[in-house]
Amino acid sequence: MNPLEHARTKLARAEEKLAKAEDRVASAETALEDAEDAAKKSEDVAAKVKVAELKVDFCDARLSQSRAEVAVADAQLSIAKSSGSEFGASSLEEAKVGLAEAKVRHARTEAEVQEAKVALCKIQYDKSAEGSQDRALLAKNLESAQNALESAQIFLSSEQALLDLAIKSLRASKGGSRSAPVDFAIAGAALENGAGGGAEDEDELSYANINSGYVKPLSKKLGQRIGRDLQELSRNLHEHSIVLGRNIQDQSVVLGRNLQDQSRDLMFRLQAIIFRLGLQTSGKGVRAIMPVLKSEQSHLAMLEEACGALWGLTIDEDNERLAGREGAIEAVVAVLKRPDAPESLLEKACGALCNLAYNAEHKARAGREGA
Repeated sequence: MNPLEHARTKLARAEEKLAKAEDRVASAETALEDAEDAAKKSEDVAAKVKVAELKVDFCDARLSQSRAEVAVADAQLSIAKSSGSEFGASSLEEAKVGLAEAKVRHARTEAEVQEAKVALCKIQYDKSAEGSQDRALLAKNLESAQNALESAQIFLSSEQALLDLAIKSLRASKGGSRSAPVDFAIAGAALENGAGGGAEDEDELSYANINSGYVKPLSKKLGQRIGRDLQELSRNLHEHSIVLGRNIQDQSVVLGRNLQDQSRDLMFRLQAIIFRLGLQTSGKGVRAIMPVLKSEQSHLAMLEEACGALWGLTIDEDNERLAGREGAIEAVVAVLKRPDAPESLLEKACGALCNLAYNAEHKARAGREGA
């Protein structure tokens, strides 16, 4: 199978998963609306808790949908890269922007999931009896949810910065007739200083081919205006690079503080965010979480984050095959058999196993393990 055929197969699989995710969102939305209608007719706290729980389920369903949308956009980018001359430079940049936009939507949805979990933890905490053991545990859960929300918001800001850079790159690719790189600062300065050398009339019909270094006559006012715009673009690209660097630095500081202040459970939650941020297209993420999945000493919260990260990573076919070789199928089935596994952990483990089971060999192995 050549790269283009592989990319198209990848797109078909991603679109199939997206359709299933959209069905799940519709079902979760209906359940949430029914619970909200019931809660309006009752002042019972249990009804409010039910609404909050279903809100988390609905946001989780939307997160699965956005994860599938990222996979679709990633496959479309692979097609654009594999098509070679069939796609121009701007079309490739458009595919990159599409992927960046999908990642921003995914990050925003993840933040919404964490907001829903914070709301649920707060209701449960307020409902608990003063001084009870459950209240102390719920307080820790609320604190962990708030920390996870903060990390998700930082992750969203980083993805937004990357999207801004992708959009700038797309605009740059459409600025000239060739795909050669343009030094916008130098070209802009030349135009603003009157390199056009044309008439004063701003409406004069003329153009400039900056990529080739040749400038045909254009109006002086128009040339100066284009020059200022190009210099502004250069400044913006530089500023966005600085902002992105600061966001990464700030995120490192926040992660470091949380790792010092929180338990091993929170440590792995933050590590899972790193997987989503930088390792989704490599085997490092899979290898990093396998020790946690295979260890019988891993806490349930750590297992939940590991299964969630594996679910996202195995959207990619190469990661899926690598996870199979690393023993992920047996490890995930073992997690599903745990009698103390909460529903949220089972959901993420099932999602990971479904991705793995797209491979016929993996499906057979899962069956032999009793899945």
